[in-house]
Amino acid sequence: MNTYDPQGTTTFDDQGNRMLEPQESDKVVRLRVARLRELGLLGLQRDEQLSSFAAKMTETFQAAVAVVNIFDATNQNFVGAHMQAGGDASSLTGMPKNVGWCPHTLARKKAFPLGNVMAYPRFAGNVLVDEMGAKSYLGAPLIDDTGTALGTVCVVDIVERDWNMSDVNAIKTFANDVVQGIYHRQGGIALP
Repeated sequence: MNTYDPQGTTTFDDQGNRMLEPQESDKVVRLRVARLRELGLLGLQRDEQLSSFAAKMTETFQAAVAVVNIFDATNQNFVGAHMQAGGDASSLTGMPKNVGWCPHTLARKKAFPLGNVMAYPRFAGNVLVDEMGAKSYLGAPLIDDTGTALGTVCVVDIVERDWNMSDVNAIKTFANDVVQGIYHRQGGIALP
């Protein structure tokens, strides 16, 4: 069985070897996928309302990119995305589920602020640092009423950020608002 240490963000495989990315048990993945199916989120593509919601996150945090992210069995699916300064978010569709910082947020099941990703060797080598010049990250998990972590909301910036408790509370509020919006779906996702 894999073990995840949310305090130290260290994952170990069955033989006790340290792993760089969180690994989920098959049971956790099956439960999440079943819950996504139940909520009508499995296979959801880019959603206009969730992208508008991501736009609110970029505005609130003055960050370069914001994403609403659903994790299926193999991928992170960016069901809402927005880039500041007129950037084209259409290419932001998803990535493997073990890439980036959101897998850590999902495994921790709590907000995850990284003001300077370069200050942490295990996060500095992330593909997002190379591909977009990411320097900071702030994310929170989407936890439903069954305790299932469905995905994350996050902002990524190309400058270092001094995330504070107000920022952490704000990203947690955004995550809660997305979950509440999922529950109030009627022919689409209706966000507060």
